[in-house]
Amino acid sequence: MLTMLPDDVGVTTRTVDLGEGPLGVAVLEPPVPGPRTFVAAMGYAASLDPFELQRFRLLAHVLGARLVVVETPGCGVRGSRLTAAERWALLRRSDFRPAAGRMLAAAAAADPAAGAAIDASGAGLGIVGYSLGCSLGTAMAREAGARAGAAASALVLVEPVAARRWSSRTLLTATRAEDGLVDAALADNADVVDAVEPWDRRPEDTSAPHRNRLDMLLLAGALRSGGLPDEVAAAGAGRLVVVHGRDSRYGLTEAGAALTARARAAGARADQLEVAGTHALWHSLPAVERIGRFVRDALGDAG
Repeated sequence: MLTMLPDDVGVTTRTVDLGEGPLGVAVLEPPVPGPRTFVAAMGYAASLDPFELQRFRLLAHVLGARLVVVETPGCGVRGSRLTAAERWALLRRSDFRPAAGRMLAAAAAADPAAGAAIDASGAGLGIVGYSLGCSLGTAMAREAGARAGAAASALVLVEPVAARRWSSRTLLTATRAEDGLVDAALADNADVVDAVEPWDRRPEDTSAPHRNRLDMLLLAGALRSGGLPDEVAAAGAGRLVVVHGRDSRYGLTEAGAALTARARAAGARADQLEVAGTHALWHSLPAVERIGRFVRDALGDAG
């Protein structure tokens, strides 16, 4: 049972601007990181605040791996936004690759070890994504493979919303239903010493994180196409792990099975894990620890 967050993971945050606007990047490193570096893409409207970082500290510890977490263009650091080309790609084709390519470049620029892993791709690179981050993470895997000529070794997708098609109405209905279920996931953290609440529940925080309204709408809208299975197959990662909550209002049991089947057909080894909880399971630190252990064991022969 998780009662304390690890204190042996180094955390460094910085802002990277490669000429198209700033992106926040965090590098999390355990004392003896393994051979694989993971680049992580966060959920919708998430930023690198203490609430988000505690989860990645825990994951870095459980996985025994360096994690590089990149904010999504349009939220996080002040002035972050999608470029005109990134906006057009999302609007016209539900294409996350232009934004993901910039995120990948920011990760490489933020940390030399991460840069080496991204440049080589292959066995040294893994990608983790949650919710919206599944689409961005898969696009990053495609970009890394295209640049290096070698596919990332591992792709971990937690609650991949874009694994199925949505109408605007059904996606909004599911999202509103999930918004009402966050408290139950956060309650799991009550026994974890020094666990941090989300920014809007911390009395010392008086301002909301930066979010560009247009960019948030475009990112959410691009999820509706359900194009993730094709993107996962095109990314060509050697290992795929799909995790979803049994009671998620996004109803990903069948979509997750179809996603793993598509990956296997493309030559990947794929695992699907259904766990107790809703889409908000990512907010439960005990759930994150369990997911991390499953991922570590599933990828143990591919490190």
